[in-house]
Amino acid sequence: MRQGIKNSLITLGIIGAIPLSATQAYATEWARVINVVPVYKHVPVTQQVCTTQEVFVTSQKSGAGALMGAIAGGVIGSRFGKGGGKSAATAVGIIGGAMIGDRIEATPSGHNQSVQRCNNETTYQIVADGYRATYEYAGKHYEVRTPDHPGARVAIEILPRIRQSKRGESRYKLAAHERRYH
Repeated sequence: MRQGIKNSLITLGIIGAIPLSATQAYATEWARVINVVPVYKHVPVTQQVCTTQEVFVTSQKSGAGALMGAIAGGVIGSRFGKGGGKSAATAVGIIGGAMIGDRIEATPSGHNQSVQRCNNETTYQIVADGYRATYEYAGKHYEVRTPDHPGARVAIEILPRIRQSKRGESRYKLAAHERRYH
């Protein structure tokens, strides 16, 4: 009976070890950080820039000057002449009065006004985008990029690999894989 239990335990051990051999087990090791260099990037920043300028603003012509001038010129022109000459004098008075009234209204009159002008300007800012760290593990140097400063040491996960020697012996070799950093 003892032999049967022993064989059952061995069989269970072998069956239990099969799934473990199919998965890869990592071990966490600490490596010494040799050098850390910040990595920067240029980021576009658009902002609105406004300036205030003094501008001379003139009033727009309403046409009232020409109208008033035409009326006044017509009244004055109608006082001269008789018959057909009176009509011609009135017409000349209307035209001359309109021209004079328009010129009087066109004389620059206005005021200074502050005008704000805005436009968008894009500038570039330099911002930190992580760190490039060089670390030493098993006598070799490796580089990794991290979002934060890694500090004096970095945690790396090691994957053991089985390698056959020339004599057919199985030997374990450690291969560094950067999976997680602390």
